[in-house]
Amino acid sequence: MTEHSIQRYKYPLWATLSSIVPSLALFLIGFATLPRGVQAAVSMFTSLIRGGSLSGEDLLSLAGPLVALAFGGVLSTLYTEVIVTNSGMKVRVYIFKWAFIPWKDVLGVTVPPIPGCNDPNLWCFVRVNRLTLFHRLASISYKTGSKPVLIINKYIEGYGELIKRIEEHVEQGKLHQEERR
Repeated sequence: MTEHSIQRYKYPLWATLSSIVPSLALFLIGFATLPRGVQAAVSMFTSLIRGGSLSGEDLLSLAGPLVALAFGGVLSTLYTEVIVTNSGMKVRVYIFKWAFIPWKDVLGVTVPPIPGCNDPNLWCFVRVNRLTLFHRLASISYKTGSKPVLIINKYIEGYGELIKRIEEHVEQGKLHQEERR
């Protein structure tokens, strides 16, 4: 690998669309129902101030948009394009936005603790110090801790090579930390 080696890893179009289309649909539903959710929140607040009780309809009206937006965000973390450089990884987040993760912020590669799905040849989670709220929600959903995770599965072009490169950089980072001690 040369000093300025850059490698792009992306998913086939069908995989990318299978993540983007449902995410956008859930975002649209969430934002379309958000005004009713705000009305429900105001109604619940005034009812509580007056000593009344909460209605199930108001709770559903408030929870519906929030759940749709959260699920849409978590779905958007799947099939994420990755660019690996010698200084870190660029990760596509929020469909059109990229985030840079320096190697010092990559904590490791783990296999998800899901029964029947914990095969490292199928998918891995790359734990990082910082990424989006939805990557943190994905980590909590898959019970991998409170740190955000980047989900990478076998459908990404060059899956084995990508995981190997990430693991090599994580190991190099650990060696550098041990040398400093």
